[in-house]
Amino acid sequence: MRGPRSLVRRHWLTGVFVFSIVGLVAYSGQYLYRTEVRLREIRTTRMQLEAQLAEEMRRNQMLQARLAEITSDAYMEVLAKEMGYVYPGETVYQPGNSTSR
Repeated sequence: MRGPRSLVRRHWLTGVFVFSIVGLVAYSGQYLYRTEVRLREIRTTRMQLEAQLAEEMRRNQMLQARLAEITSDAYMEVLAKEMGYVYPGETVYQPGNSTSR
């Protein structure tokens, strides 16, 4: 009959194998958890950046429309009239004190 010591000698390799498998599973689980947390952070950042991009695109369209408006000939003419410019040969009538009574 063999004693408990020979049993330990015979199964030490099994213990090492089981311990290695448990360690590998624990490491893999930790790695997957860290990867999932990082992926969640990246997704959150992506959503924020997409919202910011949409806002900037809306602002860009608004500014382009404003630029088209203020560089149009009609706007420039109105602005020139407000500043007192007139076309050559144009008569300007200004409201003021009337001389007739």
